[in-house]
Amino acid sequence: MTKIKYWLTLINKKVIERFGGGPHGIRYDSDLERIDTFQQAVPILLKDHPFTNGNKRTAYVAFRLHYLGHQLPLSEAPDPEHMVHVLPQKIDYILKENKEWLEALAEI
Repeated sequence: MTKIKYWLTLINKKVIERFGGGPHGIRYDSDLERIDTFQQAVPILLKDHPFTNGNKRTAYVAFRLHYLGHQLPLSEAPDPEHMVHVLPQKIDYILKENKEWLEALAEI
């Protein structure tokens, strides 16, 4: 599993658990394998819907992570160990601070 696929799958699982929307799972694995950055993930998530549920919410969180400074491919991140500790905190922060927005996306 690529690093970005790991993080996108974690984000997707968290938005499904927190905001509902049916079972969590990957529909199109090949779409996730070709993603290198959070910025690149957004249009693929919105257009191709690689997850069974929660694609728009996952795309929103990926978009926020990109603009919080995670613009490099994760394989080129300066300190991958740091990423393991920082990204989950940022993901949880985005989910908490954008609760209403993510709930609205769940209704679309």
